[in-house]
Amino acid sequence: MKAIIISIAAICLICNTLPGQTAMVFDDFEGNGTITTWFGDNCNIDIAFPNMHKTGLNKSNTVLAYHDIGGQYANVRFQISKPFELEENNNFSLKIYVPSNGITGNAPHQISFKLQNGNSATPWTTQCEIIKPITLDSWQTLNFDFGSDDYLNFDPTSGDPTQRSDFNRIVIQVNGENNNDEVLAFIDDVLYDGENTRRS
Repeated sequence: MKAIIISIAAICLICNTLPGQTAMVFDDFEGNGTITTWFGDNCNIDIAFPNMHKTGLNKSNTVLAYHDIGGQYANVRFQISKPFELEENNNFSLKIYVPSNGITGNAPHQISFKLQNGNSATPWTTQCEIIKPITLDSWQTLNFDFGSDDYLNFDPTSGDPTQRSDFNRIVIQVNGENNNDEVLAFIDDVLYDGENTRRS
């Protein structure tokens, strides 16, 4: 896995050094990523947390720790400077581990991956999300394909996400919203399979 991450980092470095080229969007939480704007909304995060579950799919040293301590709309998010190009490249992926002893309440075990316009005064009204079930106590890789997966638009008139050019924010939410349940989750290897729009 480290070899793959190093290769991604090398490609990213090359892309970033060529004028007018595009930049990959990824984070392995070991200092090689291009995402610098992680933010915990109603939730505690640590973007360099020791991986306490070096098993199965993920033997990385550090991960993102997501700790919802009962926030009604808790989530983690990041934003890029220009919108994602989703017409041809519309797949995102990540690894997640949720320990069963780190959750409370009866909320469904799920992850919601949301695209939003972070420049809007009310970004949640612009969102398009994909919700997937998660398995507890094991690392799993999840893909969120906005070209083929079932998605839900906050505004039903928004249309196909692959035809939109305003998404520049990603929001990740575990075990739903509008509840006060607690969730401890670990996230790693966040990756967008395309590239963000060309730099000026």
